[in-house]
Amino acid sequence: MKAGPSRTPATERLRSLPEVFTTHDVMVLCDVSQRVAHLYCYRWVDRGYAKSFGYRSGVYFNLFRDPKATDRVKEALDLVIGSTEWVVIGSSALSSHGATPQTPKQLEVAVMVTAKDRSYPELEDVKLIPRNRYWFRAVHGHYSRNEDEMPTLDVGYALVDALTTKLRSGFKDDVWRPGADDVELPEDMTFEDFRDAVLDAAKALGADRNLIEDYLTRIGDKHASKNDPSM
Repeated sequence: MKAGPSRTPATERLRSLPEVFTTHDVMVLCDVSQRVAHLYCYRWVDRGYAKSFGYRSGVYFNLFRDPKATDRVKEALDLVIGSTEWVVIGSSALSSHGATPQTPKQLEVAVMVTAKDRSYPELEDVKLIPRNRYWFRAVHGHYSRNEDEMPTLDVGYALVDALTTKLRSGFKDDVWRPGADDVELPEDMTFEDFRDAVLDAAKALGADRNLIEDYLTRIGDKHASKNDPSM
């Protein structure tokens, strides 16, 4: 039988835990039952020693060991999602590429699911957006690591996906949809390169080419006027 709460100081227990930990970590490293582990986590959050990654996520940031532990979002996501494939999309991906001046309110993350998969918990500052394996197959090989080492959809795919996403696999999909004024040309791309990347993505994702061409024309006009003071 696992022990109940002891008089071991909370600081000593927290010092033995990693910067991002789970309820299971508390059970193992502190040698307590699940009920007691939950009680410890509740108390630590209440005292400001830890922060929950989301209701019923079972994942916590150890603020006692590292006041900036909440920056370790990738570690926390890996603990919540496990080995399931995931990638940053939407305004979060476009912002990472310098393709929008918008500041994302939440990190938008696509996660592979099937109709039989369990649901995921609501997370702090992260929106998990379910996508099926066919979508992941279509975008495979078209993401890279951002500055936080998180897999991030390439700019063309991120834009087309945000423009054309619909209800997928019966799940509600409320990813951000940008207007032409919300999109900037990345500093490391010419408009021609940007256009090619978007059209390639549109073809791979089965998007309406006319819709995408019209959208690109508006972005091109905006880019031209921005660089021509006489316009």
